[in-house]
Amino acid sequence: MKGCINEIKENDSVDSLFLVKEKSSAVTKTGNIYLKLKLVDRSGEIEGRIWTSVENLGPSFEKDDFVHVLGKAVSFQERLQLNITFIENVREEEILFSDFFPMTEKNIDEMFQSLLEISQEIKNPHLSQLLQLFWKMSPYQTF
Repeated sequence: MKGCINEIKENDSVDSLFLVKEKSSAVTKTGNIYLKLKLVDRSGEIEGRIWTSVENLGPSFEKDDFVHVLGKAVSFQERLQLNITFIENVREEEILFSDFFPMTEKNIDEMFQSLLEISQEIKNPHLSQLLQLFWKMSPYQTF
């Protein structure tokens, strides 16, 4: 993914996909409405602001949506934030969940095999049978 949050530096142009963790509106000192966002990916989170075209851009996405963002990274009160110039909703089919949520670096197949081995030591036949049913439904099922 281009432009992971932990790679963004001040004055960078950003063209990336994020998950909207928070969305709220606020009012500037001059009375203009703007949107405050908290955007996340697997590397972290960053505040975002939409200062212009709020009435056009705001309704196009909601909290918990995946969005494509264009903007510029600026420092405000010693914290990095994005001044967003464009934002649009992205369908879940178009994203990789691994870009947005923490993933293990361990081998998943090996971890599942270890889990299978441990579960074979369960003495209670009802619990053992229940675990076997779970394993049969698993995408990592190997038997």
